[in-house]
Amino acid sequence: MCQLEARHPDVYDQFSRGFHVIRRSNQCWAGLSSDLVIEQTLMRSSKSIGGLTHGSGMTEEMRALWTMSIPITSEYNNAMQEFNDLTYTTSEQHRESTEARMKRDHSDLEKIKEKLSTCMPFSPDPSLRNIITGLVAKEDVNVHEYETVGNEIIEKMVGKPVFGISFKRNDRAKTLARVHHQIFPRPNH
Repeated sequence: MCQLEARHPDVYDQFSRGFHVIRRSNQCWAGLSSDLVIEQTLMRSSKSIGGLTHGSGMTEEMRALWTMSIPITSEYNNAMQEFNDLTYTTSEQHRESTEARMKRDHSDLEKIKEKLSTCMPFSPDPSLRNIITGLVAKEDVNVHEYETVGNEIIEKMVGKPVFGISFKRNDRAKTLARVHHQIFPRPNH
């Protein structure tokens, strides 16, 4: 990797532009981040029968040996699966692009459009309200000013010892769920 820029400038350029996912197959949508690949290959075997977390009675030395041998044994496991034609395979089609998923997405979109058309979230009415239930917030609801509320809390903490800091409920951001509210009819705009 230290010589990557000099020996393989094309690969280095791809890495520099963020193309550093791992592909274990040529399927569409199959690029995974390194932590997910570790989870899928190494950690799966640790949770299976004979693995580190399944069963009991392992000594510290046995756990250390098992952990250090994972990279090698997982390659043997993959090779044996391929040799026996028992490899874990998936469909060439990504689940997000199936006809059923697209129909469901379209149906969900239509429901959202219908709800938004009846709720009018972009009406000129300046009051803060829940666009689904129509509940109108009282004047003391300030959750939309969360950054200001947080900064005020931090200002009160400055210069105090850690164990001397106490948080008061009245200082928190007040949400629609926290305060009593009333239902008002929506203006017809």
